[in-house]
Amino acid sequence: LSDDEMAILTEFLNNGGDLVIFASDSFNDQRGSLATADNLNDYLFENFGLRINNDVVLDNVQSFRTIFDIVSTDLDTTAYISTNGVPRGQAVAAFVAPHTITIAETLPANVRATALARSSAGSYTKSDFAALLTTDQAAFAEAIAQREEDPRGPFVLAAQAENTATGARVVIFGSPSIADDQFAVTNTDNFTLADKSLVWTTNFNNYVQQITLQQEQSPQNTPIFADAAQTRTINLVTLYVLPFGVLLLGVWVWWSRREKARS
Repeated sequence: LSDDEMAILTEFLNNGGDLVIFASDSFNDQRGSLATADNLNDYLFENFGLRINNDVVLDNVQSFRTIFDIVSTDLDTTAYISTNGVPRGQAVAAFVAPHTITIAETLPANVRATALARSSAGSYTKSDFAALLTTDQAAFAEAIAQREEDPRGPFVLAAQAENTATGARVVIFGSPSIADDQFAVTNTDNFTLADKSLVWTTNFNNYVQQITLQQEQSPQNTPIFADAAQTRTINLVTLYVLPFGVLLLGVWVWWSRREKARS
């Protein structure tokens, strides 16, 4: 990120702004993404205690399609994002080629941070993207194979942080798959997590609870109540007086015209 871009972002967050990051993977020519930029992460770590690492999580067991497609079933049971609209203890999130997220052991002043989702204990990470991008099948198989020196899970795949003094809130997902349309119709809770992250960062959930709707009652919308006697009178008028009255009126008109025709 350029100095000008960082200045805009830091000023926004320092003044209570909100930020949600869906971090793209590093499988590109740059071997990194904007989300893993040093200047961005130095700021996030210093001010919110969060850092997006330039690595990728693999899992031989708790995954789907490929070992890069991580399934997380370890979601925080206290945070709004991972509990509101998400079945407690049954939530599932799909992270495609996610980065790990570091949460500082000692958080900055006035900051609270929570790990929202973690990978399984059988997961591990790789950071040599040049080796992972090889087109040679044998070399690729060797590159993704778990080694003794590879860091082992569980790893934080999603996290939130809040500065209680400024009101600034930050949510980081280690993969953009959380907001990907292809997972909106599967049996995952990705769409709900993405939606609730926007609700929480903007504090919209508390804003809605504070709204009191007051609607003036129009005269034509005022309810009319009738007792038993009034109900009988209304039934008599509507069922007998009006229809038979119209019928008698019609007979009278017909008879009057008949008499005039004779004369």
